[in-house]
Amino acid sequence: MSDTLIQALAPLHDDIDPCWRTIGTRGDQSCPKLQEYLRCVNCSVYHDKAQALLERLPARVDDEADEVEFGQESSSERFNVLVFRLEGEWLAVPTRMLDEVSEPRGVHPVPHRRRGALLGLVNVRGALTPCISLARLLSLPADTSDRSGLENRGRMLIVKDGARQIAIPVDAVEGIHAIRRQAVTAAPATLSAGTQSVATGVVDCGKHRAGLIDPTRLQQALAGVLA
Repeated sequence: MSDTLIQALAPLHDDIDPCWRTIGTRGDQSCPKLQEYLRCVNCSVYHDKAQALLERLPARVDDEADEVEFGQESSSERFNVLVFRLEGEWLAVPTRMLDEVSEPRGVHPVPHRRRGALLGLVNVRGALTPCISLARLLSLPADTSDRSGLENRGRMLIVKDGARQIAIPVDAVEGIHAIRRQAVTAAPATLSAGTQSVATGVVDCGKHRAGLIDPTRLQQALAGVLA
């Protein structure tokens, strides 16, 4: 999650102490942790608060009918997903798998691993983190459509893979949506073979029909790249 988004959302939650505004880099800089992390964005405390905000982000309800149905269901029957674009495909990943959504970071190549899905390593809060091209991993064809009228701002998803993190560059992030489990439908034949290998179905998210990523399948695919 970007620094700007965290700052905007923190006032909406009284139990989230925006310490970066008081004793951090945007405050009087008296926090002793700054000696170790230099900037609040690198601090584990900042990261934990960002994750708490991500879990509580208000998801979009696409229409009034869904809003009524949400009220009749238990929380276990719905979940939040982050919708993003890779090449010409829209995908959705459960937010519980995410640690962070950030601006693109510099990638440091790994010797003798210049081909394939592993792009290299990126710095995530001081830790070197594998950066994997999900587009290559899923063998997605290059998007040749005209997107000149659309906002194309790349982002980097930091996902959880067991005890480690993995960075995944994406072409654009659309937003967070609330999904009813009953609304997940079988993946159509038009979905690419690569996407079908990690998807559990498809879901309608606003203007987009997105392949719903299964966390276990994705983790297995990512582990194969790093093996």
